[in-house]
Amino acid sequence: MKRIMVLLVMLMTAAAGAQAQQCFPPGTFHIAGFPFNCGPATTCIDPNIGDIGRAAPGQAIWLHPVLNTYPVGVIGFVFAHECAHFQGNMNEQAADAWAIKIGRNQGWINPQTVQQICQSVYFSSGDWTHFPGPARCQLMIQAFNTP
Repeated sequence: MKRIMVLLVMLMTAAAGAQAQQCFPPGTFHIAGFPFNCGPATTCIDPNIGDIGRAAPGQAIWLHPVLNTYPVGVIGFVFAHECAHFQGNMNEQAADAWAIKIGRNQGWINPQTVQQICQSVYFSSGDWTHFPGPARCQLMIQAFNTP
């Protein structure tokens, strides 16, 4: 049994490693048919980034394909959050607020979407850059409710 489990883990790891990064030139990335643009950013779907999303100023936006299992508003939030980082805003709370406000202003984040986003982060214990989920959620609700 242990040998089968090891083989299964090896096959899953090989399959995950075999997935290639897929990149979209600026202005060509869509989520559920809606265009998502971050200026000159190339957006890449990459199963090997080690996080759900990542970006560096002036480089690219990387999203993990697991995002396909989330509601559209949550995916859009992650994209917009990473877009804030791409644009040079490395503060996590400011990137959250910017993403919420952009989504609200563009009409793809509403009160229900904010709750979906909160559900996706609520049980996070946080890390050296992110607040724990409940505090992060409260700040996102505040951002949604402020001009």
